[in-house]
Amino acid sequence: MASALEEFPILRLHFSIPPWVQTLPEDHWLVEHIIGGVRAKVDGLCRVRDYAQVLDAFAESPYTEGLSLESISLGEGAVCFSLPLNDGLFYQILGEQCGTQVRGEAHLMSLMADLVEAKREYDRVAEALDSVRQTGYGLVAPKQDELTLEEPQIVKQGNRFGVRLKASAPSLHMIRVDIQTDVSTYKMLNMEIVFPRKKGNAYSKRYDCLFDVDIYLLAG
Repeated sequence: MASALEEFPILRLHFSIPPWVQTLPEDHWLVEHIIGGVRAKVDGLCRVRDYAQVLDAFAESPYTEGLSLESISLGEGAVCFSLPLNDGLFYQILGEQCGTQVRGEAHLMSLMADLVEAKREYDRVAEALDSVRQTGYGLVAPKQDELTLEEPQIVKQGNRFGVRLKASAPSLHMIRVDIQTDVSTYKMLNMEIVFPRKKGNAYSKRYDCLFDVDIYLLAG
């Protein structure tokens, strides 16, 4: 019965890959490598029993040990494969995407801690940066833990008494400054140099070769 069902047309191929690969852009070299390997083997696939020709799609790939069969649904004409990737490839791709080398789990943990701290600082000034780009001025309000309270003072005004509280806190003020710089080039061409020479009782003139001189003036 199973042999007869394997003669039915194959309708669907499913490839299980690590979830992080799906976050890569379509033109990434690893995505193109996977898609290219699959396409090279699925051409001419007609019946369910032909699935075996797909198994060696990545036999020579340096990034994976190859496809493995997960399941076959003969009634639906569907075949599921699994494509595990080599250890270390995740950190290699992550380093390429982030522009920094990731050496392993411990290093990744350290980088993530630094990233979270930098993100927290950026979130604080992000609104001010947006404001300074649009209006030319931005203000970063102080955080509550930056507030410094001085010792309360009791003040008297007539027959009334009160408490004076004084606090201080740092704030950041951003101002956009547009700087313009002009670069001018002056070129003196065909400069002639004359060297007088004495020959007997008379002077003769010899003209040396011509040359170019570039002068750069920077005005701020």
